[in-house]
Amino acid sequence: MSRSTKAIAAAAAAVLIIVAFGAYRDKAAYQAAIETYPFEGDRVDVGGRSIAMDCRGEGDFTVVFESGLGPYGSVAWSSVHDRVAEFACACTYNRGVILWSDPSGQRRTPDAIATDLHAALEQAGKTGPTVIVGHSIGGLYAVAYATQFPEGVAGVVLVDSSHPDQNTRFAEIGFPAPSVTPAQSMSARLAWTGLPRTGNGTFFAPPRPSEDAPLEVKRTYDFAPTTSVAMVQELMALDETFSAIGERHDLGSTPLYVLDAARFPTDQERRAQNVSLEVARKFQEVSAEMQRDFMTWSTRSTFEELTDSVHCVQCDRPDAIVAAVRAVIETARTN
Repeated sequence: MSRSTKAIAAAAAAVLIIVAFGAYRDKAAYQAAIETYPFEGDRVDVGGRSIAMDCRGEGDFTVVFESGLGPYGSVAWSSVHDRVAEFACACTYNRGVILWSDPSGQRRTPDAIATDLHAALEQAGKTGPTVIVGHSIGGLYAVAYATQFPEGVAGVVLVDSSHPDQNTRFAEIGFPAPSVTPAQSMSARLAWTGLPRTGNGTFFAPPRPSEDAPLEVKRTYDFAPTTSVAMVQELMALDETFSAIGERHDLGSTPLYVLDAARFPTDQERRAQNVSLEVARKFQEVSAEMQRDFMTWSTRSTFEELTDSVHCVQCDRPDAIVAAVRAVIETARTN
């Protein structure tokens, strides 16, 4: 074996050792995150992998919360979870590889996500009438579930939901559509190697939070390398999601409650998004049109405009979400 061949072999062996160590370190770090931030609910088995689901309270109806795109998963509903549990069985959960849930191994299409949720609910024994609440992209996943398993769905609540036409409509007014950046794609693809964890403050990962940072910030950071994989997978399937729900969104007479976050952004919020005042106004108009379009998806729909809330309605108006869920249950109960 020549000297150059030996050098290449040695370099390859070194790379393999580094990658193997990184993968081991990443797995250990993920396990440490699970132990540091223990899940309060159950890890429900769905075909050899687990989905983290937290069901609280009792009642004739099961209310399931579907989170939007982002690193918070079930935690995003913390402001409403216990309040809804006062009058129903309230369940939050995490889609595949978000926070405490195992990877799904499937493309993140609406049907696949709905199938996962249905399997988890059955395994958890939550087979009664279901009200499904979806925020942002979770609204479309909620509709997918309601149309795929209509026999068990008693109602749907859309919390400032994404709309199948939004990317087309937003492009027309010059508003940037969500997309996967090269950094996000690279970080997700290399998550298993441990690089996103070791690359603190670099191309691969954001700076590590300080010791006095809020608990939710630390938790989000520690789970980020794995959760980012789900975020990228869902973003990559976004066009497929819009297409699927655009073709299949007829809820019939299923009670539907639409919450529209309609507060106009402040100058600071606009600058953070690099959006001009003119585009912001057009965005507001287009968003309102799409939110009202949801009312055509059911013959029994209710629309509420929230002029004091931005997209995170759970942050600004959790009471509106609780009231909407209660209203849908009452409508379903009287019918």
